[in-house]
Amino acid sequence: MTASLAYSDLREKGRPSGAAIPLATWGPPSGARLGVPRVTRRATPNLGSFFPANTLRPLELAFAGCDGVIGWGMKPWARAARLAARTLGLPYWTVEDGFFRSVGLGKAKAPSVSLVIDDLGIHFDARRESRLERIIVEHTYLPHLRRAAGLRALIVSERLSKYNAAPDRPLDLPRRRGAGRRILLADQVHGDSSIAGGCADAGTFATMLEQAWALKARERADIVIRPHPDVLAGLARGHFDLTACHGDVAIVTDHVSTHAVLDAVDEVWVVSSQIGFEALLRGIPVTCFGVPFFAGWGLTTDRPTTAEAEAVLRRRSSTRCTIDDLVAGALITYSRYIDPTTKDLIEPEVALTELANKED
Repeated sequence: MTASLAYSDLREKGRPSGAAIPLATWGPPSGARLGVPRVTRRATPNLGSFFPANTLRPLELAFAGCDGVIGWGMKPWARAARLAARTLGLPYWTVEDGFFRSVGLGKAKAPSVSLVIDDLGIHFDARRESRLERIIVEHTYLPHLRRAAGLRALIVSERLSKYNAAPDRPLDLPRRRGAGRRILLADQVHGDSSIAGGCADAGTFATMLEQAWALKARERADIVIRPHPDVLAGLARGHFDLTACHGDVAIVTDHVSTHAVLDAVDEVWVVSSQIGFEALLRGIPVTCFGVPFFAGWGLTTDRPTTAEAEAVLRRRSSTRCTIDDLVAGALITYSRYIDPTTKDLIEPEVALTELANKED
């Protein structure tokens, strides 16, 4: 990839080198000593770089010396960390990979350039309010709104995704049968926390597939399923029976970039997969059967399958936003970025430009 010239000299034209990047007010206060489970520190060796104003200590050894606790996502050890914080009467922050993480896969230990920090919940768990949801509802993102369109243009032009190592080549799909729409169904790995967090379950994927088949019969739509890469590699189990689907739908078995897949479809259906957000960035219509962070704001067609999902959508229904509002909230206000080489905090434009310039 070659980054666009508009961002190639951002270091020179943007914030001066070495200047402090303001940290969110809802994050840990400067100087706070943070207890972190050792398993989290081992799994995320660069975690401390995202907290330059804090000291990270092993939670198991530092109960008495902590001012707060952080835990990773909804992992079992994060639940233990949250319990420790509650027992000690300490504030707790959830951390998780950012929306545009790295070139290679996290499972391959590729260093992350982005992180989100949440004092209320976490963005992929709609069952409780997250800091991102409050950012959108309270319009906290407004100071960054003018940057959002440029950031979105950078992501689309450089064809960036959460992971960026897959080849970016045209997708090999059967020819369209007629003039009907080509709809992408995004499968996910069994046990993905964002499924339950999106107020969905395995039955939600069955409902999505049933509605796709009905549309196929009614409007001669072409249906495409994208299995999760871990499923194709035999490392995990998905929700669609790919053997049974053969002949009725096209299945993406090519190891290609997300944008190569999006190039080939007219519409995207998801339960809670981030590919829905990346489709929205490109102006592709998205239908959500769960409640991911980008659903419920007037950007998507929402087809909830549970009462819990309907309740969340009602909670969000009083707020409407544009895709640039969501970019300003999620990618600028909610997220932190570091240079994986220098470990310095950097602006999102710089981080994404560096992702675009990395060789596979």
